[in-house]
Amino acid sequence: MANAIDWTVDKLLSGVQTMNARIESQQNTIRANRATYMATLRSLPSIADVKVREALRSRLGTWIRAQVGIENRLGDLLRNFTTAKARAKQFLTSVGITPPGYLGAIQVAAVPAAVWGALAIGLAAIATIAALNSNQTTAINGLSNLVRRAERETWTAAETAEVLRAYEAATKAAPGADPFGIANTLKAALPVILIGGLIFFLGPALQRKAARA
Repeated sequence: MANAIDWTVDKLLSGVQTMNARIESQQNTIRANRATYMATLRSLPSIADVKVREALRSRLGTWIRAQVGIENRLGDLLRNFTTAKARAKQFLTSVGITPPGYLGAIQVAAVPAAVWGALAIGLAAIATIAALNSNQTTAINGLSNLVRRAERETWTAAETAEVLRAYEAATKAAPGADPFGIANTLKAALPVILIGGLIFFLGPALQRKAARA
């Protein structure tokens, strides 16, 4: 049992630390993308041609709608992860281990069999958010460059429409998609969490059995 607890604690803390770092990284990306968007939006009035300006504003509107969807997704993940950390903290306390500070202060009822499975699903979800954020970074940097060029080169409405068509073709990966199907995974999360938890707790015993075979 001691070996199982040691294995559990090691994997648990490693998973929590990884999730903390990855969530913080994606929050930083979101803040940077938002800043680029706001700076680009504020620069639009410098474009004299109203049709050019509004065409670019409309495309920025498409970008920000996708951005809000990603931000909401990360917010949901963060709330679920906070609950998972609270469960982890309670579990560690229940086996006589003082939890590290980065687990937070919330206390809820323990669900030990679900802890590692929840973290595994969280890691998959943050990977999806990272992919979406990468698309968004490429898209907003491209749009920012287009706005600067439209002003500098005094594009016509026809030129702007042609450039935006080329831009759309180059950014087909559509921010807001769900490339890894995580939305469906999360809808069916409970069985996955329970299975993950069983593997987590039975893992050391299975390893010892394999070693004896």
